[in-house]
Amino acid sequence: MYQAFCEACGEELLFTDQDLNDFQDGDIITCDCCHTDLEIVKTEEGLELHRHVWMTLCPKCGEEFELTDEMLTKSLAQCPHCKYKFALEWEE
Repeated sequence: MYQAFCEACGEELLFTDQDLNDFQDGDIITCDCCHTDLEIVKTEEGLELHRHVWMTLCPKCGEEFELTDEMLTKSLAQCPHCKYKFALEWEE
């Protein structure tokens, strides 16, 4: 077994050798404890888990910005640059 820790809450997550083989860099998993999205980064020692940051582009001014948890929950964003509000659309 291999252990890694949630960057958000510190919860220990356990992984098997098969998990390590199956995961790819950039895969996203969710912490069972705090429900934070975590990005997998493979290392020589196994893997690291980093809080995944969701980014988007403002459709009005074109600036890129990070989506907050509240924006993700409500599927509604407000650009911090031009203050334009818009609905978030998700691609499969």
